[in-house]
Amino acid sequence: MFLKNNQMPVILKKDEKVRETIATLPAKYTRDEFIDKFKALYPADWDKIEKSDKAHRESIKLGKINPMPSAEQYLVNALNVWLKKSSQK
Repeated sequence: MFLKNNQMPVILKKDEKVRETIATLPAKYTRDEFIDKFKALYPADWDKIEKSDKAHRESIKLGKINPMPSAEQYLVNALNVWLKKSSQK
């Protein structure tokens, strides 16, 4: 889910999509509401996140620790990064 040599990001225009998802939610939303709304608004992006997560998990050798977040945590991380950036403006 992170960029490696010449790879495309999992979600194009991630900040914009996070902002648009938040705009459709009530002022006090939960993490699960954010994830559900993102899935509803951007099903193709959610599918890409899940496929990337699955491919990464399948590539990990037995006994190794998975450094990647789950698909849901990837979205929560994107939300947290966006919230931090937007509060600094």
